Amino acid sequence: MSSTTTKTITRVNRLAGSVSMPGDKSVSHRYAMLAAIAEGRSHIHSFAESVDCQSTLDCLKMLGVKIDRVGNEVTIEGAGLDGLCPSAAPLDAGNSDVGNPFRPTVSHRDWRRRVAVTAPDEAHHRTSGTHGRAHPIR
Repeated sequence: MSSTTTKTITRVNRLAGSVSMPGDKSVSHRYAMLAAIAEGRSHIHSFAESVDCQSTLDCLKMLGVKIDRVGNEVTIEGAGLDGLCPSAAPLDAGNSDVGNPFRPTVSHRDWRRRVAVTAPDEAHHRTSGTHGRAHPIR
């Protein structure tokens, strides 16, 4: 049986402190992709600690982006708009919904090769129907 404790706090004019929020998956995916095509080093704090977001980082690594991750802190050495390299193998997006944002982000430049983004059927059923099978990036 739990007990409840009530404490009354008197009015104050100022309150100081900090709040740490967990990383948002959707924002983390996008920040990573933007950092990958930026020039220079980007530090992302509170990067979502999920398998989906790790899949995004793994895909970017396959495109030649240098990434260092310690917990929810991620450092990305941006490759610039022309610095991404086509992957020899399909990019495995895992169960994430990263496939759609990946296409316009990583296909900005006219690559001579094709890159495929794959995801399992579970991801296909959650989205607009573009996952679940490999699609070329042109």
